[in-house]
Amino acid sequence: MSLRLAEFLRTHRSAILEAWEEEVRQLPAARSLSQGALRNHLPMLLDCIAGMISKPRQESISAGLGTVPDVHALERLGEGFDLRQVVREYRLLRRCVLRLWAAQGSTDSLEAAAVFHGAGDGAVGA
Repeated sequence: MSLRLAEFLRTHRSAILEAWEEEVRQLPAARSLSQGALRNHLPMLLDCIAGMISKPRQESISAGLGTVPDVHALERLGEGFDLRQVVREYRLLRRCVLRLWAAQGSTDSLEAAAVFHGAGDGAVGA
C-alpha cells in the first residue's frame, strides 16, 4: 500500500511523533521535559505541512506555517535549548517522517517532496 505524503502525515502523526521523541530524547535539554512539553507544537506543524502539500502554491511557506515555528523555538529557548538543539529537533523530525514514509511505500510527486523540505527549511529559518 502506498501513501501520498500529506495523507501519511495526517494518518501516521502518532507514529511519527513517537519515533521523533525517541531520537530527540538524546538531546540533554529534552531529557527532562514531559511528553506534552516536548511535543508541544509539533502536531500542529505536521498538520500545517500536510495542508501545504495538499494545496501547493496556495501561500508562501512562512504563511503556511504561521507562527508555529516561532512559538516552538521561543519556548525551546526558554526551556534551556540552544539554537543548535532546536535545529536538530527539526532535522530529526524530517528524518523520522522520511524514514517512516518510505517504509510505508511512499509515492508522491517531486513537488510534494519539495514543499515538505521547504516547510522544514522554513521552520528552521524561523
